[in-house]
Amino acid sequence: MRPLPLLVLLLLAIVASCTDLVALDGHPCPCARGYTCHVGSQSCVRDYNGPQPDAGTLADASAPGIWTLPAEVATDASGARLFSAPDGNVFLTWTLVGLGGLAQRWTPEDGWSSAGSTPVAFTDVGTGRGGNAIGVGGAGDPTGHVQASLYSPATGWSAVQQVDTETSPAYVPSVRCGMDGAGNALVVFRVVCSSCTTSEIESRLYTPGAGWGPITPVSGTGGSVFLVAMAMADNGMAVVAYGQTDEVADAANLWASRYTPSEGWSPPQRFPGRGDGG
Repeated sequence: MRPLPLLVLLLLAIVASCTDLVALDGHPCPCARGYTCHVGSQSCVRDYNGPQPDAGTLADASAPGIWTLPAEVATDASGARLFSAPDGNVFLTWTLVGLGGLAQRWTPEDGWSSAGSTPVAFTDVGTGRGGNAIGVGGAGDPTGHVQASLYSPATGWSAVQQVDTETSPAYVPSVRCGMDGAGNALVVFRVVCSSCTTSEIESRLYTPGAGWGPITPVSGTGGSVFLVAMAMADNGMAVVAYGQTDEVADAANLWASRYTPSEGWSPPQRFPGRGDGG
């Protein structure tokens, strides 16, 4: 084969269009309306600068090969985290040097919103339906209180609200949160006061229209505790896992408690650990 035809074939392979890829590799491009073919990965990706997808197309956006084009959100950012809701809304949070906490919301219909500052640098976000959410943190408060901010698409992030009722917290506590489909938000946090010799896990429920309810204990008070994880379902049920030090055996055990809207928190259940046998 002469060099010239070989060079032409190589050039055609380099600049192959999505339509060419169909003929050469059987790839499912060209893409549906509202999507574009990313030649580098040979996949259909959502194009938010082009026409809107036809009715029903977005329902197939989770199919293999449907990814949005990558876009830079921020520079010099740290601590980026994603939180997804049952109806497909997504919140992206991160911190930026000199600006504190920031957040963006993504919806299947409109894509990413503009980045905006949050009242506190969030360590956790609970997402509900309709774009509602709650963010919690404490790093921005030098007194060490648990802080929360509620979000709605109509009003954005609310002013900071103090969740705990401690008068002398020793330092910034660990905190987790969740939100159900009705917009009820549950915040779970570790309490350590400057005059205490033990710590415990407490919770507080926010109900739309009624505000914050009373502080409710979750863990026992013997030994030191540390918060591990918390999750809340769309129906309002929740579970929290935490570690608690056994003062006699000088070992940390894993405990869990379950929350139901009708009965509150169940008695803590200890999970078997080392030395339990079985």
